[in-house]
Amino acid sequence: MRFQLCFDDFGRECACIVHIHAAYINFLWHYTNSSGWERQLNLISWNDHEPKYDIRDWSPDGSKMGKGISMTKEDLIALKGILDDMEL
Repeated sequence: MRFQLCFDDFGRECACIVHIHAAYINFLWHYTNSSGWERQLNLISWNDHEPKYDIRDWSPDGSKMGKGISMTKEDLIALKGILDDMEL
């Protein structure tokens, strides 16, 4: 993984990751919010690592991503167990 000097929306210096390779293995679910961004659940391999389940917001054209969370299958099973026990 490489970093380069970038600037955020407020002109502050920050380090940006370059050359992220995301290989979509399976698109599982999505929800589109009022701004057009999609919250997606994907099975994805980041930078040729072992595939993980990933929940994250994506811009309408897929060129930008928001903050998200990646989970192993074991993490997802544990989360499912917690959600199954909740009254929603």
